[in-house]
Amino acid sequence: MEKAKAWFGQHHREARQEHFCYVTPILEKVMDKPLRIRGVALTAGMSRNLNIYMPEELQNFASRLAGSPVYLEHVSAFDAIGKVTKADWNPDSKTLSYEAEIYDDETAEKIRKGLIQHVSVGADYERIDILDGKLPHGLHNAELSLVAVPGIPETNVQIVEKLKPKEE
Repeated sequence: MEKAKAWFGQHHREARQEHFCYVTPILEKVMDKPLRIRGVALTAGMSRNLNIYMPEELQNFASRLAGSPVYLEHVSAFDAIGKVTKADWNPDSKTLSYEAEIYDDETAEKIRKGLIQHVSVGADYERIDILDGKLPHGLHNAELSLVAVPGIPETNVQIVEKLKPKEE
């Protein structure tokens, strides 16, 4: 112990505070022009993972889905590949539709080839009631993911293309 104290006394320097900042570059693979997609994001009723979505909850949630990120298979923010640009509730069909832009060219190509056909919504909730399923209330912190197997089979991905004028 005495040797350790002696070594520390010889090598100890006055304490000082330093601030270290490391900026991690986020590499983005961005297309010149994003691929625009749309489709059904959620429907009222019970999902395969036993979440029960009430029409009133989905109507309130529509504005929270707009502006949220798009991921592949619910992965982290570092892997965002797009953004939801619009979300609307349709009370007649009881569906929450979306429009989004995809900025990753590899993902866009998979959508064009029909390899990605469904979406899934991820969200936090303020409260959940357990019934014959889980009934979430106060959905927020939304994200939309392109998925292979959706919780709601009716979800879909459609490519939005601008119509060319007749002269062209």
